[in-house]
Amino acid sequence: MDIFVTEKFIDYLSKNEGSSNYNNEYSISKSLIEKLLLSGLEIKTNMPSSYIINEFNRTGNKDFKNFREAFIHYLVKKGNYSFLSFQEDLKIENYQSYYFLNNSSLNESNYGVAAISEKKEIRSFFEKCTVNSISITDNYDLIKDATPPCSAMLINDAYLFSNDKNKLANLVKLIEIYKDNSLCIPFHLTVLTKYTYQNNKYVSPTFMEKVVETLNCIKNLKFEILLSTKLPLDDRLILTNYTKGSIGHPFDDRPTLFNQNFLGTSNNILRDYKDYFDSLSKFNSFITDCPDKIGQIITKYNNGLFQNRLFQNVR
Repeated sequence: MDIFVTEKFIDYLSKNEGSSNYNNEYSISKSLIEKLLLSGLEIKTNMPSSYIINEFNRTGNKDFKNFREAFIHYLVKKGNYSFLSFQEDLKIENYQSYYFLNNSSLNESNYGVAAISEKKEIRSFFEKCTVNSISITDNYDLIKDATPPCSAMLINDAYLFSNDKNKLANLVKLIEIYKDNSLCIPFHLTVLTKYTYQNNKYVSPTFMEKVVETLNCIKNLKFEILLSTKLPLDDRLILTNYTKGSIGHPFDDRPTLFNQNFLGTSNNILRDYKDYFDSLSKFNSFITDCPDKIGQIITKYNNGLFQNRLFQNVR
């Protein structure tokens, strides 16, 4: 998980966030972006290493006048940075990273990435994307304001496809909330579910054909559905590029609660990212080991082979 940040953006952040009394433990940060930059995630910056070391030696081990000084001191102490000579037209290759660029024309909705520049309001920084216990039934517009940049999604729900057309319709609503119409890359969707539900009833092949037909009608969507007797995790989860969330009774036409944690603004960023990637690792192993059939039951449905980009940073 990388953070791409330009020197000019750090200067901009320092000037616009005002003077802070940063101490050498970096315990005081005024904005959510500052907190993320000092969280321990890997930093890629266009500040040369020699310059960083010289600035570190110049400022010394003391209280800092601004965020720039604190950030440079942090880089040297943590050692979690590398030099990258990138410009404003940086090619997006990692869709779970954060991009802090100055005067960038990079449109986050085109790539589903968190891209922040001087042109945007930086103080709020996706704080609306962490939500607790939003009550929904079938109106998914209620969570629209909590939707982060997104180009990939994984849903883990044992009873998602119980021959229920209402659940399928609500699944489509959720996808369309998260998938921006201006996305210039295919939206990736992975669904993990069981092929049995109440009293060992089976999800019918006819219904699965309906599922495939319905999802094929969504533009710019690559999808895969895996059916099994047991899922890697019991929790009903929804993971995206930057979030881990849950819905109590997903896609039923009855009141339920929606929760979502935007990882870049969580109270413990490193801990929550570890949990996020631990979950993705289990899901990735499950997908790799899942057979095409169990007896006569087809267990894999898709509209073309692909690897969900959520797994690109799974080790």
